[in-house]
Amino acid sequence: MRKFSLKLLAAALISAGPINAKPSCADLALVLAIDSSSSIDEDEFRMQVLGYAAAFADPKVVRALRDAGTVDVASVFWADSSGPLMVTKWMRVSSDADAQALVDTFLIFQRSAFGDTDLGAGLMAALGLFDMPNQCSARKVVNVSGDGRASIGNRRTANTSVAEARARADTMGVTVNGLAIVNAEPKLAEYYRTKVITGPGAFVMEVRDFPAFGAAIVRKLEREIRPQLLTLLGPHPRL
Repeated sequence: MRKFSLKLLAAALISAGPINAKPSCADLALVLAIDSSSSIDEDEFRMQVLGYAAAFADPKVVRALRDAGTVDVASVFWADSSGPLMVTKWMRVSSDADAQALVDTFLIFQRSAFGDTDLGAGLMAALGLFDMPNQCSARKVVNVSGDGRASIGNRRTANTSVAEARARADTMGVTVNGLAIVNAEPKLAEYYRTKVITGPGAFVMEVRDFPAFGAAIVRKLEREIRPQLLTLLGPHPRL
């Protein structure tokens, strides 16, 4: 009988679709935390930006957005926190026209962040977007991608550690997923898995190099945008 009841619960959750407690709240708030540090050259940076533009126009991601309901998307291009991070405003995606407007923002984007791989600061900036006035959602996800571990130059003594950012994500109920670009660091995916990701349904994907980034980000966005049974059932231990 218990097994039958769990099956009924799973079916009900899947058929229920998006969960939205308030009409003004999004079903999902998604922050794209994108590596803009100096280990990434201009061509590689453009591959990331154009990869996201193509992904949000991809039929699989568009279908996932529809399944998710109302989705708010913002971006943080992170690098060295001694300089300004690039942060885009929240955009609400509830129609195909909204998705196209999001695509257009990536197509005209100009880079202005460089320096060390200050991953902790990037994650903190991403988490801060969830605290903006009138920002609320049933699910909160940070999609972080990068090609290296956190590295801080000697010219600064104070910085935000990745562990601090991860702990804050736990407190806020935010899921952090990772995409590790392993061309320079073959074990980067394991670092993301043990030091970065957290929250219900959190996962890491890896991509061998920047030319493969576009196809990988389609798979990643489709997986994290679409409502997941594991996410709906609640937290679980870190993988």
